[in-house]
Amino acid sequence: MTFSTISGVMSSSLPQILARSRNGKIHSLFNQSFNIGFEEDLVHVGRAGGQLSSFGMILSSTEMDAILPNLAAGDLVKAQGTMLMLYATYGPVIQLDTACLRVVDLALRPVILTPQRLALVREALEQAENEAQLGLTLNEQDWQHLNALVREDVRSEAFQQAARYLVGRGKGLTPSGDDILLGFFLVLKLFGQDAGLAQPLLDFAGQSTTAISAAYLKDLSNGFVSEFYQAFCQAVALEYPTGLRSAIDKIKTIGSTSGFDSLLGMSLGIRKLEGGSQDPLRN
Repeated sequence: MTFSTISGVMSSSLPQILARSRNGKIHSLFNQSFNIGFEEDLVHVGRAGGQLSSFGMILSSTEMDAILPNLAAGDLVKAQGTMLMLYATYGPVIQLDTACLRVVDLALRPVILTPQRLALVREALEQAENEAQLGLTLNEQDWQHLNALVREDVRSEAFQQAARYLVGRGKGLTPSGDDILLGFFLVLKLFGQDAGLAQPLLDFAGQSTTAISAAYLKDLSNGFVSEFYQAFCQAVALEYPTGLRSAIDKIKTIGSTSGFDSLLGMSLGIRKLEGGSQDPLRN
C-alpha cells in the first residue's frame, strides 16, 4: 500500500528527524492520529483539519482512513531516505513518501522585546484568563512554585526546582504542568530569553513525564513550535491584535485543557518579562 501524500504537509523540523535511516515503532494510536517513536524522537501523523504538530505531518482524511485501521502499537517502522515504511499488523506494508509533503515553517523566530509588544500580549491573554479551564486545581503549593518561576532567576536552583515541580504534574497525554511550562518558555524564547529551558531540565522531563510532553519541550528548546503557537508568535512579531486573538482562540481548542494550561504559562512568562514584581495571577 503506497501513498504519494500529495495533499499532505509536514513540519520543518521533520527533515532533521528523518535525515538518517533508522528503525522505530508505532508509539501510540488515537482516533484521528498516531505517533511513531524513533529512539529519542517522535513523529506525529495527524488528519487534515487538525493542528500540525511541531514534530508532525498531516495527511488527508482518505489516507488516514486507509492507514489507521491497519496499525497496532509496537508495529515496526523503517525510515529510509524520504520513505517511511510501516509494517502494519492488520494489513500490507504502508509506504509514505515524505518528499511529496509540503514543508510548513514552524521555526520560532525571536522578536525584539518592546513595552508595546508586552502590553499587546498581556492584554490579549488577560481576556482569555476569564475563560480559563485548567487541568489542575491549583493549591497553595502550586502557586508558590508558579510564583518562583516568575520571580527567580532562570539560572538559579530555586527556578529549576519550581520547573521540575511542574514537570509531569497532572493527567493526560500532556500533563497540565508540562503545558504550563511549554507556554511559559515559549514566551521567554519568543522574546529571546530562554536560558531556563536547559538540557538538565529536558533530561528530567525525559524521565519524569510522558514522551509526548517531553518531545514538545525538546522541540521548543530546538526552536520549533506547533501550528497554532506559530500563528501566535507571528501575530506578536507583526503586532497584529486581530491575529493574536485568533491564534489564542485556536490554542484554547488544544486538548481538553492543554490550550488553557499553556495560556496560563504564557501569562506567567509575560509577568516575568515585565519584572516579576507581582504575583502570577493570584496567591
